Amino acid sequence: QAQILGAFAQFETEQLSQRVKNGLEQNRLMRKHHGRPPAGYINVDGHLRPDPATWDSYRKVVDCYLETGSSTAARRLRQELTGDAWGVSSFARWLRSPALRGAVVWGSRGEAPELFPGQHEPLIRPAEWDQIQSIRAANKVSLAHSGLLHQQSVAGFWSALIAGATFASGKSH
Repeated sequence: QAQILGAFAQFETEQLSQRVKNGLEQNRLMRKHHGRPPAGYINVDGHLRPDPATWDSYRKVVDCYLETGSSTAARRLRQELTGDAWGVSSFARWLRSPALRGAVVWGSRGEAPELFPGQHEPLIRPAEWDQIQSIRAANKVSLAHSGLLHQQSVAGFWSALIAGATFASGKSH
């Protein structure tokens, strides 16, 4: 009897897996957004729409970054406007998102992601996207030339090494 129940459970698991795959494929064909909507958007029946409560705030964040070239200034403004803090990497990931340019992406973790442009209103216009990429590239070069990238990575390495050695020895300083 347990074998029969196990066989039914395995069959149902396989059926459920296939239904999920079929649903995801149907959503891909309909070019629906998959996952959590990026900041500034809401998901309405699988399609991204500007969030009326936050759209203007995020436009100001983009404008601040374009004017100052500083992710710190843009992140501070976001915190002032929404009350939410943003880390450097989270801001950079948000800024690189194709969704902000009006595109839906499927298979972003795979080898050949599909990009469907023009699916919703873009928060970042094409000329702004190009300007943002220029700012990011200039900031990266500027950090590399100043030696801060190297100093931060070396300091981080030694801090982690010392913390690991302290933990391993059981001593606290």
